[in-house]
Amino acid sequence: MLSHFKEWFIIIFIIGINSLFVLAEIAIITSRRTKLKKYADDGSLGANKALRLKDQPEAFLSTVQIGITLLSIIIGFYSGSELSGDLADKLKQYPIISTYAGVIANLLVVVVITYLTVLGEIIPKRIAMLYPEKLATYVSYLMLLFMKVFYPFIFLLSGSTKFALKLFKIKDKTSEITHEEIKMFVTQAENEGTVDKTEMDMIKRLIHLSDIKVGTIMTPRKKMICLDLNDPEEINLEKLSKHPFNYFPVINGCLENFIGLVSVKDLFNTKITGSMLDLKSRSIDVLYIPEVATLTKLLELFKKHQSRVAMVLDEYGEIEGIVTLNDILKTFVGDLVTQDRGQTPSIIKKKDGSLNVNGNVPIEEIMELLQLSSLPGDKEEDYRTISSFILKQLNRMPEIGDSFEAGGYIYKVTKMDKFRIDRVSIKAAGTLKLN
Repeated sequence: MLSHFKEWFIIIFIIGINSLFVLAEIAIITSRRTKLKKYADDGSLGANKALRLKDQPEAFLSTVQIGITLLSIIIGFYSGSELSGDLADKLKQYPIISTYAGVIANLLVVVVITYLTVLGEIIPKRIAMLYPEKLATYVSYLMLLFMKVFYPFIFLLSGSTKFALKLFKIKDKTSEITHEEIKMFVTQAENEGTVDKTEMDMIKRLIHLSDIKVGTIMTPRKKMICLDLNDPEEINLEKLSKHPFNYFPVINGCLENFIGLVSVKDLFNTKITGSMLDLKSRSIDVLYIPEVATLTKLLELFKKHQSRVAMVLDEYGEIEGIVTLNDILKTFVGDLVTQDRGQTPSIIKKKDGSLNVNGNVPIEEIMELLQLSSLPGDKEEDYRTISSFILKQLNRMPEIGDSFEAGGYIYKVTKMDKFRIDRVSIKAAGTLKLN
């Protein structure tokens, strides 16, 4: 009996070592490099060693495979004749199965050891998936030791692996995290509730900055408030007092005769001293940016020139609108304009669950609110704002009351500003509900 105890003990011990290799493999592979780097920066020697293993995938995986294969062979030696032979002798005492006692004994031993082996792989894999980085810092020491012991075999296997990859023209991927993976991590964090809702909304908007065009957030030329050199000073002062802007475009009769931008602060300082408004001499240098440029490009431009405002140009080089740092902030953290300034929020959520949105709201923001992955005819160049989406669907100049259904939602034009779509109502069609 003692000899059987030793044999079973050795088998379970070998399965335990095999489990260690399995745990190390999953922990190192699934651990995130960014977290390991953070641990390493905090002084973790194990994290540094884990990073070394991640940098040598062929050598590390070869070590794991060699270890698992050797252990499987050893288990095969210990799971055979003595255990099954002794069990067969006991089974022969039962006449009904005595003829097949040897077969049944072998089968039972194989089933039990297979069960223990599989269990010894599933449990460590699950544990490693739950705590990959922490476990990677612990097992990295042992794996590096095994790599030194098995070096000749590892050298041969690693060389063969690299040769096979080259033969099939498979290149190693060196990029750590893609843009799409970041979006996936954000969605996962939201589903798990590990990040505050306000923070999550800001993160989502920040990720989408590179997808949003300047033309979708600018103030269009028809809505620009300009100071005209031909107007009396009283009219220009009235414009300054009525509109809460930090900068105003200066024109000479029309926007085609654009002079520059003036700072409200600078103009009021001039008035305090009792001087006349000299708009032309007070004009500052202007930044220009195409309406198709992204918000990330606009931020880079503002940072480079230490500015907060730029004029937006169309494809013909004509002024199409004006954009400020505040416009970017509204996209990032929400509308900063207060109600007492007489401006309607870009997006209003009504009690019935419908939305009332400004025509200039970026289409990406609408799709995110409605949780839509695509729209009819959705291509990068097709839509930039909800207005362009409606124009594309109607295929004509819209009128108040025009509506259509797309993607399970009903879109209705509720307000026009001459030929421009000012407000749009969006509500779920049928049994669908707005999120």
